[in-house]
Amino acid sequence: MVKLSLSKRCSRRRRRRQDDATPAAGKEEISVSYFRLFSLASRNDYYALACGIVAALCNGALMPVFSLLFGNFASASAGGLDGFMDRIVTITWQMCILAGVALITAAIFNTCFTYFSENQASRLRVKYLQAVIGQDIA
Repeated sequence: MVKLSLSKRCSRRRRRRQDDATPAAGKEEISVSYFRLFSLASRNDYYALACGIVAALCNGALMPVFSLLFGNFASASAGGLDGFMDRIVTITWQMCILAGVALITAAIFNTCFTYFSENQASRLRVKYLQAVIGQDIA
């Protein structure tokens, strides 16, 4: 009778995968620092990145304001019937304006970050292609 152990088979597979993941002897992995990635950015890329960061901060700051307006909405609906519709309409318009501002800031930061990342990716691809073409084939 042959005993099969699933745990032994899995552990052997795991060891094999770990051995395959180690770099070949004599080859070192070259890592790039975080700020080195931005070395290929142009002045326009930095402007787009700064604009995107400011728009993202504004968009994030608007979210607590929505909570405040929703609290005002609950307070207005709990008040008396005198001027009920006026209070609700005022708060509704405030929420609509805030939603419009949030939409615009989200579109701005999404566009800016996409522009920046696409430019960075295309420049990195060109550099990579130049490095590959410049290598000695032998």
